[in-house]
Amino acid sequence: MSIWEYLQHERSVPIKNELRNGRLYPMGPFDFTHCLLNTNTTAAIGSVLKGKTPQCLGSGMRIWVQKTGLFTYADATIITDSVEVADDGHRDNLINPSVIIEITSPTSQKYDAGEKFELFQGLNSFIEYILVSHDRPRVECRRLSNRGVWECDSVEGIDASFSIQSVAVSLTLNDIYDKVDLN
Repeated sequence: MSIWEYLQHERSVPIKNELRNGRLYPMGPFDFTHCLLNTNTTAAIGSVLKGKTPQCLGSGMRIWVQKTGLFTYADATIITDSVEVADDGHRDNLINPSVIIEITSPTSQKYDAGEKFELFQGLNSFIEYILVSHDRPRVECRRLSNRGVWECDSVEGIDASFSIQSVAVSLTLNDIYDKVDLN
């Protein structure tokens, strides 16, 4: 499927699809836990960034990684500079997210942590990747160092906290996992 066929299709259907290597991959449906983690994460980040330059967007914004040809949706993105979208008259393909946040699921966990992360590295603006676990209070943070190397650290436990360093946001896992039943 070509890029333009994909965009025409995607703009005419209510279901989100990822375009990878010329193939469509349906995204979702998402369960209650995934949606609550996504809402909690986006709300917590948004409240800290309120009134500041960085912008946090939810899962409705499509990301286009021009170098790798990936069109996808992240659970949340943060743009630290001016918003850049592909100039095709629709303003629905973000091309400069700095931070990408994914809530894992049983079916996406391996892909999110591996191939999808690698594909996102085709974005010149991409400097932080946050993976929020769907099955236990755990967050993994990957950051592009000044040396051009991706570094990784993770925190676990409901009382733990983590930072999104590029935007000076600190969050607790208690905020992210608020009202989430992991049993």
